[in-house]
Amino acid sequence: MDLRLKRGDGLELIKSVVASEPGLKIIVLSQYCAPLHVQRALRAGVYGYVAKEHAADEILNAMRTVIKGQ
Repeated sequence: MDLRLKRGDGLELIKSVVASEPGLKIIVLSQYCAPLHVQRALRAGVYGYVAKEHAADEILNAMRTVIKGQ
């Protein structure tokens, strides 16, 4: 999921999804890499945060890490 959406705020959507589906593990894939963005996403309930500039291997690594519960 990204933080910027055409319709609405990604953080608000994350909070809503986490509230309705508490077992769902969300990873943010975003162009915004500032610590403030990462902290807000983590507080909203995401399990991981990957910058879009990172290679596909990093994204896959994040997915595998979250699946393992880390």
